[in-house]
Amino acid sequence: MAGPRPLLQVVQFHVLAPRGRRAGLVIQGWTAARRATLSAFTQAELHSRCASHSGSNRGLVVQDPPRGVHVATTETAPNDVYIRDLPLLARLPDDDLKALAARGRVRRFAAGTTIYHEGDPGDALHVVVEGRVRISRISGAGNEATLALMGPGDCHGELALFDGRPRSATATATTLTRTFVVSRDDFVNWVRERPAASLALLETLSLRLRRTDETVTDLVFLDLPHRLAKHLLTLAASLSEGDSRKKQRIQVTQGELASMLGVSRESVNKQLNLFARDGWITLSRGAVTIDDPQALRTFV
Repeated sequence: MAGPRPLLQVVQFHVLAPRGRRAGLVIQGWTAARRATLSAFTQAELHSRCASHSGSNRGLVVQDPPRGVHVATTETAPNDVYIRDLPLLARLPDDDLKALAARGRVRRFAAGTTIYHEGDPGDALHVVVEGRVRISRISGAGNEATLALMGPGDCHGELALFDGRPRSATATATTLTRTFVVSRDDFVNWVRERPAASLALLETLSLRLRRTDETVTDLVFLDLPHRLAKHLLTLAASLSEGDSRKKQRIQVTQGELASMLGVSRESVNKQLNLFARDGWITLSRGAVTIDDPQALRTFV
């Protein structure tokens, strides 16, 4: 195929048409996986059309296809896309980032699947690509506490990369979820090859410790209404659905909020209803919509 192909690449020709038809093809593109339909072109014509669409990130679209000729398109983003914006890796040079990304793979988990249990070997870092993950712990009395809810772009299990100790919490996929996984062995080998990357990682880990200090400070100095308002804003920044400039819908139950804040569900329900009465939020089954984020920020 002539010319540059930054976004679309012909992988192979695959005969999907009935006998007597010409071949379709399988295309890789940096777009969501989908089914598409192509007209019956010759191999040379298909190559030509792919080349002509190489500047588009929407894939190959052909009008008025004949019956029976189909092409499957699959998502093939380079691995570094999954980890490029992680705070943990934010200070890494591009070459180091790509070298680490090349060592990972994508895994899929059905809703309700446990990704790992508390006490399991700490053998990998997970980056949420799609879906939602709940991080929780069980007390000696058997009570479960939700520590965090994570959405696309968040990572969990990163401490295991450094100390290799057992998992300190359980991770559960609450919806159909995909994660990008880098094993501890691959991570350690990568660090050994790039010792300068260690300093960048230590600097970014310090940010995690600072956030932990802030959480403890809030627990000591803020009452429930202020902690709840602040927590809703934090969740909205990572889990909200839709444009952040508009109303933000957070998929979280009142029980999960209570667990994360270490209070009773009744206390959270009472305060949420007060926020709703003032027009700051809207409550629905399994979700909270922030209608007036500025009011919450001013309150905090």
